[in-house]
Order: sequence, then C-alpha cells, then structure tokens
Amino acid sequence: MIGKIGLTLGIAFNVAILALSHGHMSYGYEVRGNLWEPGKQILQGKSPYDPATPKRALAEGTSDCCIQALYPAPTHVFFAPLSWLPFDAAVVLFTLLATACLVGALWLLGTRSSAAFGAVLLLPPVWTGTQVGSIMPFLVLGCALSWRWRDRPYLGGIAVAATAVMKIFLWPLWLWLLFTRRYRAAIVSAVAAVVMLAAGWAVFGFQNLLDYPQLLMNVTKLEAGQSISLVRFGGEWLAVAVFVALLVVGRRSFSVMILASLVLLPIVWVHTLQVLFVPAALAFNEPEETLGRLRRLRRTGSRAGALPNIRPAER
Repeated sequence: MIGKIGLTLGIAFNVAILALSHGHMSYGYEVRGNLWEPGKQILQGKSPYDPATPKRALAEGTSDCCIQALYPAPTHVFFAPLSWLPFDAAVVLFTLLATACLVGALWLLGTRSSAAFGAVLLLPPVWTGTQVGSIMPFLVLGCALSWRWRDRPYLGGIAVAATAVMKIFLWPLWLWLLFTRRYRAAIVSAVAAVVMLAAGWAVFGFQNLLDYPQLLMNVTKLEAGQSISLVRFGGEWLAVAVFVALLVVGRRSFSVMILASLVLLPIVWVHTLQVLFVPAALAFNEPEETLGRLRRLRRTGSRAGALPNIRPAER
C-alpha cells in the first residue's frame, strides 16, 4: 500500500510540475528547441542545425543563444515525427514516452518496488527533466538495455551504439566492451554506430555535417558557465585526470564507465544526472540478484557434487 501511494505521488507530482509550468519559458523547453522545431526542418528535407547563431553570439560577446538542434542527426530524425503534432500534444506524448523509458529501465535493472519508482520520480533530476522535456530517460533505457544484453554480442552492441549515437557523451560504454573483452559486441557496436550516423545525416543530404563539431564547441563556450560540470568547476585538465583515473581503477565496471562519461561532459544540467540512476540501481539490485543465483547454484551443486564457477558481475 505504501509503495502504491509513493508511486501515485511521484506521478502526480510530475503531472503537476508539467501543468504548472505551462505557459512558462521552461515548459517543454528542450522538446520545442531541440526536437519539435528541428523536426519540422527535417520533414522538409532541410538541415536542423544552425551554426551561424552561436557563432554570431560569440562574436558579439553575448551568452544568450537560442536552444536549437544539438544532438547527432539520428536523434533528431528519430524524434522528427513529434513535429506532426501540435506542440502541447507533442510535449504530452514525449513525457509519457520518457516516463515509460525511465520506469522500464529501472525495471530492467532489477527494481520491482513501487515505492522505489515513486521515490525516483520525486527526485530533482526527474521532475526538472519532465518540465523541460529532457531525453535523458531514453539514454537511461539505452544504458539499461546495454547492461541487460551485455552477453549478447549483437543486441548488446547495437544497444551501446544507439545509446552513444543518441547523445555522444556516453561513448565510453564502447570502451567498456573492449575492457571486458566483448570484442564481437565492440565490432558490432562500431559498425552500427557508423551506419546510424550515416543514415541519420543522409536524410537531409549530409548538410552541416562538417559544421557540426564547431557548432558543439561554440554552444559549449556559450553555456558552460551555467553548467554544473566538473569541467566548469575544476577545469579541463582535472576532468581528463579524473577520467583517466576512473579508467585505471574501474575500466571493467559498467557503472564506473557511466560516471566517467559524465566527468568529461562540459555541460551538465540537473536532469543530466538521471543517467546515474543506472549505477545506483545496479548497486542496490545486483547484490540481491547475485546472492539469489549463488543460493540456487549452491543447491544445484550440492546435489550434483560440485559448485560451478560463477563469473562475477561487472557492475
């Protein structure tokens, strides 16, 4: 009963946040600027990117730069159908899908408690993401699938590729495949990523492909001062040093590689921290699951006269 009440409160709180922010600039901010408006351009066969605006803002010394298409082309193509809907309908549909992705990801990672789902929905990274329309829940689902299919080379490789292609900062997940000697999955992932990127940019004739890296650099310069990233507070060299240290001590850990991805990210918002739900869920759920497997294997081994070798989880 308490769990169901908590889940109901979590859902109601996010609905209230979205409703109360209607008419405010923050309402569906990222959906409008990063998905809905760019989707209109894509559906007309045009590039969604606007390299000139951040370049002009830098030249003028202003920090005010309208939010625009910044994700890799496959991400914008994937969400382009939202542009067929009126904006409010697009926000509602996106929010429903994002919430389903977040809850589904936690379920895939072993969470079964309604109270846990409710508690997560009440956390600032979630409700701020609901307010602006963050794609982070889709990345959380991608990470969860990458972990769930870690020993299935084709599915796991494609999941890692899709997650990294959706938002580039999660590319260290590919390194994790190498460090854990999942070489077939790493090859599948690399090929799938190239195919996805090529297919995405091909939709609008590879326009602005060469401008894209500079676009990201210019936007980073404009927005980094408002970020909560390690790069902002500690500098680029500290971020690189921490990243290398994490690779040295935890390169075989899926959770550590997700943390390493955040360390290098120059722009981090509160809703970006949703990706940390993956290592948190693994930390809470995997020990119990592992103990259950050990008990089952011990019973089986006692009957068979031997206890099989158990591969440790690479959380």
